[in-house]
Amino acid sequence: MLQNETLTRLVEVLTNDQARKHDMVVSAPLLHSKDSALVVAGAEPVLSADGVTMIDGTYYPTTDCVNSIANRLEIPTGYLRRMVDSHPDLYDQNVNGWLQHSSFTDKRFLVRTFNDGEQTGIARALLSDVYRPIDHLDTLFTVLDAIRSLGLNITPAGCDLTDRRFYVRLDAPEVKVYSEKLLRNYRDPRTGQTGADNPGIQAGLLVTNSETGHGQFSIAPFVKILVCSNGMTATKHALSRQHLGAKLPDGIFKPSQEVDDAALGLIKAQVRQAVTTFLDVEWMRKLVAELEQDGQTPVKEPETVVKTVTSRLRYTDAQREEIMRQFILGADPTAFGVVQAITSAAQDQDPDTRADMEADSFRALEFAVAASR
Repeated sequence: MLQNETLTRLVEVLTNDQARKHDMVVSAPLLHSKDSALVVAGAEPVLSADGVTMIDGTYYPTTDCVNSIANRLEIPTGYLRRMVDSHPDLYDQNVNGWLQHSSFTDKRFLVRTFNDGEQTGIARALLSDVYRPIDHLDTLFTVLDAIRSLGLNITPAGCDLTDRRFYVRLDAPEVKVYSEKLLRNYRDPRTGQTGADNPGIQAGLLVTNSETGHGQFSIAPFVKILVCSNGMTATKHALSRQHLGAKLPDGIFKPSQEVDDAALGLIKAQVRQAVTTFLDVEWMRKLVAELEQDGQTPVKEPETVVKTVTSRLRYTDAQREEIMRQFILGADPTAFGVVQAITSAAQDQDPDTRADMEADSFRALEFAVAASR
């Protein structure tokens, strides 16, 4: 996992990962679980210009892969995850029982792995055979190339990488507006600086992609509050591209060779559209005006409002307590103050949780306003 790393470091890790990828399309009867590991057995070796490639192997699943196995086999995720370490025998029985079931006889899967040794490795995901991977490295280079061709001052503002997704936040420092209405009461809990002294709101973009079935490529407006660096992702405006295509052939799948040029072309077009649309001062002014309209709603019963908002967003008790603490420290008794508390708390979460909380921000504002009336 990478968190708030440089673009250079992200490229380095993705390049290393690309060399380790060992992906294959296999039928359910060729798969089984042994001691919680995913085993491919009985597959025909693949003969190519590179020689003979063996498909059979043993792959130890990540937590995320266990989730995808549960999803593909329609086993309750929490139940299967609980058995991985505590009852591996029951885990094997459940997985093997469904893989061998008559309803799966004709099923085929894309198995994404990292091969770390001779016929052993790490299982990353069990996916549909119509899932069309658009890998991180191809996506990232396409995005950067599209931005470079526009000749704008757009800079990386932190890169995250998890088993589920990558996240690249991009700043547009020349595109910002000011809102004393929204920020006049806010105080950054970390630095003590106030929004009254620095009411700037900067435009940016959040680029995300998944190689393991957790959503499509997406590029969305990312709004940064400059006094505190809290971020809000306007997901309803996001441009995206699904990872779906024709059925993949049996055998080894090489993403760098099978990459869909049409898909990358669409990504490049979406990046250009996002830059043109979202990194515009007038567009930002309209967005901030919408936030101002509801964001100044007074919050008279903070505990009730925070509990209502966090319950509707399905946050944990620990997250709710931290959001309440951030709300008190932020000293902004408005609906937008609740949003600021959520996005401030998000900065201390793991990358996936942070991204989810920042994506919740606009819905959180709606919930906070409704709970305050």
